[in-house]
Amino acid sequence: MSLSDKKPSHHWQTLWSVLGPELPDKPIWIAKNILIRPRNAAEEKRKQSLTTPNLTVTVSQGFYVVHYPPRDEVQGSHRVQINVDATNEDEAVKAAEQLCDRLTASLSLAVGGTPYSAQLLQFRRADLVQESSNWSQVTRITPLARPAILADEKLQLGLKISRSVENDDTANNAFMHLWTAWQLQATSGSKPLQRSILQHYVLSLEAVVNGAMNVIRKDRGDAIKLSEQKFSKEFSENLPKRADKAKAIREASTKLREISLTNMIPSIETIGPIMGIPESVCADAKELYRYRSRNLSHPGKKQGDGMAKWLGTGPKSHDLCLADIVARAFLLAYCEHTTK
Repeated sequence: MSLSDKKPSHHWQTLWSVLGPELPDKPIWIAKNILIRPRNAAEEKRKQSLTTPNLTVTVSQGFYVVHYPPRDEVQGSHRVQINVDATNEDEAVKAAEQLCDRLTASLSLAVGGTPYSAQLLQFRRADLVQESSNWSQVTRITPLARPAILADEKLQLGLKISRSVENDDTANNAFMHLWTAWQLQATSGSKPLQRSILQHYVLSLEAVVNGAMNVIRKDRGDAIKLSEQKFSKEFSENLPKRADKAKAIREASTKLREISLTNMIPSIETIGPIMGIPESVCADAKELYRYRSRNLSHPGKKQGDGMAKWLGTGPKSHDLCLADIVARAFLLAYCEHTTK
């Protein structure tokens, strides 16, 4: 394709409704192309025309999220404007969605509590007056509380997490699995998806642990090599004396993985203190990994009775499940540790 055939790129503006536990009380440009602000009076008056036309909802509070496949309707008090450059509206919406997903996930990790939700309301080319609206089908409603004011330090932490997810392969991999778990868990009637939800929480945990251990193994490379050589020499000398040679070989394989810092449980124990993760969270992480390995790693095996422990929530709809708490803690700790 010649340069003359290349489609021109235009500047697009997308407007989102956003809702979460804490939001700013004044307009803030958190990036050169992302503005988050309270909803103004004109938007308050027009809000009915921007919602799904065939849905009537009665909720005791004025803030709620209606969950759709694949996105949500967000009845909130704030708007996020995301500006992107794209050749057409599909490309613009897709680019804005990626930025919005990363923003809401990063704020969810920084603030804690109920994950942030966002809904694309409108989009238009910046040089045109005409606007387009988004539409999706309703499935489930989650009532939420009025947002508290978002503290600047949490906003800065959210931006730090967003940069880490954008630039660090380990953080991005862990984020994608955590985001997938959130999306699956928000699906109405998600009980049949529990196996996949839990798998993605554990995969997020594994991504952080493996990524952090790659650095540690590199730093300790010489010591690991000497320990492996010493163990191999001792094993070779003692193996002829063992009657149960098959068992000895299996034990040796496990020991070598421990020495090389590739086993998941010792790896969790190693990175926990380094990244400042509380012992109680590390203990839950090890138990979660063992549960997944025993119950979900083999096709056809029943998932056991412990699923409710990891995916169940408390009496409030916004309570986090234990698997979520563990995965969040490890990703948050990794992003803070690697961006100091």
